[in-house]
Amino acid sequence: MKICPKCNSQNTNNAVVCKSCGSNLNEVSVQDDIQYQDEKPPYHIGLSFLFSFLSIIAGTCKEFFTLTEGEEGYRTSNYFIYLACIAVALALAIIATRCLKGIFAKKPLPLLGIFAIMLCIATFALLVFDFITLIYVIPDMVKALG
Repeated sequence: MKICPKCNSQNTNNAVVCKSCGSNLNEVSVQDDIQYQDEKPPYHIGLSFLFSFLSIIAGTCKEFFTLTEGEEGYRTSNYFIYLACIAVALALAIIATRCLKGIFAKKPLPLLGIFAIMLCIATFALLVFDFITLIYVIPDMVKALG
């Protein structure tokens, strides 16, 4: 196909003048359609899946640290690890979402892209629950640090 240098409209390979503006197309080189088909999409579905799963794993790792008062009292290191797990899970969920940038420009939307979007939504829903549990954990943390 020939691209008009003045108006950037696409014309057939054997066109002499532009169908939009009437400019001479004899000097314009022919571009192959293959160039546009080989372009990689701006989104990375596989990376989005990976970071979503890592975010879920980081969010569940906080459950391995007890936040109740034991024989030696409250362990303040467990609170910091608990908060770190939630922070890492949030960062990974944001990265997973950023990997899908530009996916809505693709028409039709790829099926794996729909699953990746749903997984990102589920990951953020789990993070909302983590932040709700922080409401109950913060008073205990203040008590442990105080």
